[in-house]
Amino acid sequence: VVDLLPLQDGTLLAASDGGISRFDGRSWAAAVFSDDFGMSSRGGNMRQSKDGALWFSFNDRDVQSLRMKVNLSGKDRFRTVRYRSDQLAPDTFIAHDLGRIDSAGNIHVSWAGKDAWLNTPTEQLQYSWRLNGGEWSLFSAATDYSFVGLNRGDYVLEVRARDRDFNIDPSPATSRFTVDPAVWQRSWFIAMVLLIGGGGASFIWMLVYFRSKRLRDRAIHLEEIDQMKTSFFANISHELNTPVGLIKEPLERLLRNETDARKEVLLDMAMRNAGRIEKLVSQILDFRKLEAGKIRIELVEGNVAEHVQEHMELLQPLAKRNGLSCQLVCESVCPGWYDSDKLTKIVTNLVGNALKYTPAGGKVVVTLGQVEDRDRGRMLSLIVEDTGPGVDPEYLPRIFERFYRIPEKSIVNGSGIGLNLTKELVDLWGGEIHAESPIHSNPNSPGTRFTVLLPIEPPHILNQREDDD
Repeated sequence: VVDLLPLQDGTLLAASDGGISRFDGRSWAAAVFSDDFGMSSRGGNMRQSKDGALWFSFNDRDVQSLRMKVNLSGKDRFRTVRYRSDQLAPDTFIAHDLGRIDSAGNIHVSWAGKDAWLNTPTEQLQYSWRLNGGEWSLFSAATDYSFVGLNRGDYVLEVRARDRDFNIDPSPATSRFTVDPAVWQRSWFIAMVLLIGGGGASFIWMLVYFRSKRLRDRAIHLEEIDQMKTSFFANISHELNTPVGLIKEPLERLLRNETDARKEVLLDMAMRNAGRIEKLVSQILDFRKLEAGKIRIELVEGNVAEHVQEHMELLQPLAKRNGLSCQLVCESVCPGWYDSDKLTKIVTNLVGNALKYTPAGGKVVVTLGQVEDRDRGRMLSLIVEDTGPGVDPEYLPRIFERFYRIPEKSIVNGSGIGLNLTKELVDLWGGEIHAESPIHSNPNSPGTRFTVLLPIEPPHILNQREDDD
């Protein structure tokens, strides 16, 4: 480097034997003057006058060594050249209109420029660009650029040219283009997806709605049928209640006075069937009372074991007639508070079912005891087990439904209300009931077990526990 000259516009000239370069603060531009202005390391300097003109000083040795075109003739060993910069800026052009760009956002752009009067050769022009009003790139001789992965949206590309006098195009070439969104991001696609999705959702909603409505209507219909059936049986029961009583009374008198064994058997059969009708009538009337809220739990204090034992003895004739063994296992004393009427119905229904469904030669065992419940205190535990045909596991969840009858030919015909009434009474009492089957390993007599838990604490303690809950 022979000489450095800071210029008035803030740029810097650097003279060397390879030519004169110019620095704009960010990048260098080489050979900003012709070869006539090269300087050797033996001498030469640069100056700028107040009017902006540049002055270059040479000697005869520079001319000889660099073969300059500066004419140093005669006895003059030194020569000074005054240079005034061109004030006309070049024009800039973008090669083609960009328009719309594919969603990938990849685009290659090329540009060109032209200096006024071609003072700066086209190949020596430099260019700078910016996108969407961002920072200008460094000036370089590159006439193209590849943009990769542009996001969707609108863009403005500006390109400006600079000649070697550092005149910059004041009106950059401008091109506006749009990067299209991906297919799944376009409004028509989103609208189509929303339309299809909304239609699908509406269709599914309609299916669910109408299915739910159908199920609700069916449930209401079944409930209405159930109520109609209960009302029908209740009305019949009222009508049958008096005639059954009138039938039983003369049958009892005849049975007491009959001495003929054959007639006695027939009268006994008539009495048992009349008793069965009377029991069915009583159960249906209990249903009506439960639905009307007329049945209440009325607790009295006493020996629960003694009460259950009395009613078990009343069932022994039925067990003997069916050829069954019916056994009660319990302590002699089981004190507690209980509703004698409800407990009688619960025991009679469960044990009666076991005696009815268990084949001759089988066994029915009733276990009575007490268990302690953390929330409800002392509970009466009543377990009824038999050696009957059992209940298929798929039918167990429904055996407590009203009017439900297990669809098996081996099961004795029943009304389908005994177990439901038992559960209603247990629930009213605040207890719980559940069934298990099979309970024995013998496939010929798998058996069934019913477990009932009933609170037998004094009323004030039960009420206190409920208030605490």
